[in-house]
Amino acid sequence: MSAQPDDNFSGKTDVEAPLMVIRMQIRIPHSHSLKEKRKVIKSLKERLHNRFNVSVAEVGDVEKWQTALVLAVMVGSDYHHLNEQQSKIRWFVDEQLVGIAELLRFQTDIL
Repeated sequence: MSAQPDDNFSGKTDVEAPLMVIRMQIRIPHSHSLKEKRKVIKSLKERLHNRFNVSVAEVGDVEKWQTALVLAVMVGSDYHHLNEQQSKIRWFVDEQLVGIAELLRFQTDIL
């Protein structure tokens, strides 16, 4: 079933939906295979999604055993909410990686 065009919808709305993009570079020093690395990254992705309802993907260093570039994206109702979530996500990631991996870089853009 395809969506039918709505003559009342002009494509423009007064609704503003800011977008937060988080880039994380992670080092997994004790990983000796892609399987070990993917286990760590998969667990982190699932926990982030379940806790914060963010979309998460490994987007870089996919063939390297000990590093990963992970991207998380969230759409929010306002900038204040996204800023709060960014702080909580940073703390959560740090906590999840203790003794397993190291967060080398955490960069946030709110658009």
